Amino acid sequence: MGRYDEPDDQPYGDDESDDPEAPDASDWTDEDEDADEVACPACGRAVWEEAQQCPHCGEWVRPGARGPAPWVLFVGIALLVLLAALFVLTRVSGR
Repeated sequence: MGRYDEPDDQPYGDDESDDPEAPDASDWTDEDEDADEVACPACGRAVWEEAQQCPHCGEWVRPGARGPAPWVLFVGIALLVLLAALFVLTRVSGR
């Protein structure tokens, strides 16, 4: 018999635990296959969560990738002007 006739004597045998980088059973399952994907707001197709633009239609996907919509800024500024005008009118009419 040779030196490595018994499986326990083999230095690297079939034991995957020797290599910390070796895949284990959790790597072979695809339970969370689409966990890192989100739906594109424009076309609805699956896009990687880290993507800034949809590779299918080019729409921006990430919420922080661009600023707020122009109408949101307009409404916010209009409300501030309206509140300032009401403040001034109540101060002037109170004299």
